[in-house]
Formats: sequence, structure tokens, C-alpha cells
Amino acid sequence: GVLERTIAVAVKHLKKGGRLGIISFHSLEDRIIKNTFRDMSKDCICPSEIPICICNHRRQVRSVGKAIRPSLQEVKENPRARSAVLRVVEKV
Repeated sequence: GVLERTIAVAVKHLKKGGRLGIISFHSLEDRIIKNTFRDMSKDCICPSEIPICICNHRRQVRSVGKAIRPSLQEVKENPRARSAVLRVVEKV
């Protein structure tokens, strides 16, 4: 839960148009970041079984491009970079 709370606090402190980039080096961390960014970029997070929104959740960020992974050249020069993933969001 620490990672989700940290992302929420970081987004809270961004000005409109400010960007947050996070590099993860482990697939489980990347999944948490991806899902947190996805939830923060939706207007409603209610379960699909509920026909009317009752959560009053509003979109906080938008995704800036796709996840960026190191190039083959970069991995060749720095093998430890092979698992790195950069995800970027912008506050709306």
C-alpha cells in the first residue's frame, strides 16, 4: 500500500499540467503503478454491476504516451536496465 499512497500524495502536490514519471525495476511494482495510474485516470471506479455512479471519483491524471522500456543498445551497454519501465502521467 505504500506505493499507492506515495503516488496519490505526489499527484496531489502537482500543479495542473505537472507530470509525474516513475521508473520501476520489478514487474509487480510496475503492475501496481500501472493499475494506480489507470484508476486515477478514470471518472468512475464503481463496479460494472452498478448502473449508476455512486463513487463520485473524478479523473486526476491522464497518461502521457505508452510505457517506455530501454532500447536494445541501452540494455547492451547496461544489462541491469533490461527490466526498467518508465510510466508518465499528467495532472488534469
